[in-house]
Amino acid sequence: QLMTGSRWMMHGFFCPGFPKLFRFQAQFEKIMKKMLPKVYKHFITYQVQSDLYTIRWFMLCYLGIYI
Repeated sequence: QLMTGSRWMMHGFFCPGFPKLFRFQAQFEKIMKKMLPKVYKHFITYQVQSDLYTIRWFMLCYLGIYI
């Protein structure tokens, strides 16, 4: 149910190409830009891309493992 159930629909998080993971990253960036604009600008200035830290973070949140 976790992968295909209508409540969670996590199949896109782990299927080839990781489409849901990339949508989560895009949403994260939008939220950070709106809620933490100074941090967002700082990351942009120093070219810190969200995929450097969000992939591990999301996997830890949803799988309970650290990669």
